[in-house]
Amino acid sequence: MTWNPDKPYHPPHYYDDNRFYFITARTFNRHKIWQCDAAKRVFVTQLRAAIRHHGISLTAWAILHEHHHLLLYADKRSQLVPFIRRLHSTSAIQINRRNHTPGRKVWYNYWDYCPRDDHDFYRVFNYIHIQPIKHGILPMPGGLSSNSDGTYITSAGGMPELHELLARYEFTSYRYYARKHGVEAMSNVWLDYPIPRSWEGDVS
Repeated sequence: MTWNPDKPYHPPHYYDDNRFYFITARTFNRHKIWQCDAAKRVFVTQLRAAIRHHGISLTAWAILHEHHHLLLYADKRSQLVPFIRRLHSTSAIQINRRNHTPGRKVWYNYWDYCPRDDHDFYRVFNYIHIQPIKHGILPMPGGLSSNSDGTYITSAGGMPELHELLARYEFTSYRYYARKHGVEAMSNVWLDYPIPRSWEGDVS
């Protein structure tokens, strides 16, 4: 296929039953439509409604200023596209209503990826939760650094600081897991599954 610079890139999507999917979507022209907390709460409300409506199991999520990440499980491949369409349609309608911008294009495209194994799954899990730090919404904690191979590495001594920092951010699923499993369990996940700094799934 010849590349045409006048046509936006739309990656193919391949779906199967009983699979985890890592979904990434960004806003049109990277506009920071979801920058304020009130806007992010609009998105979270629509995300919860779409999850209930389509029977999707949501494992991890994050909403940032101009994109979102979701790690979810679909029993039937037929669930996925209607779920994404509903989420993007209803969140766009609601945020445009709030901002008095009817008809504004909100979402540009989405990318999907299926984790290959447990190791891949937990790297995605950690990657989603580090988003507020990666994009400068939260400061880089002292215990977190970048290795020569481009992975984020965290010392065991730096885990309490990282945990406390991520738990402040309302708009990921990290708080839920931190409360449910505790600092030690979350620390083990971070230490055992380093996160690639330049993850290809990040479109922002």
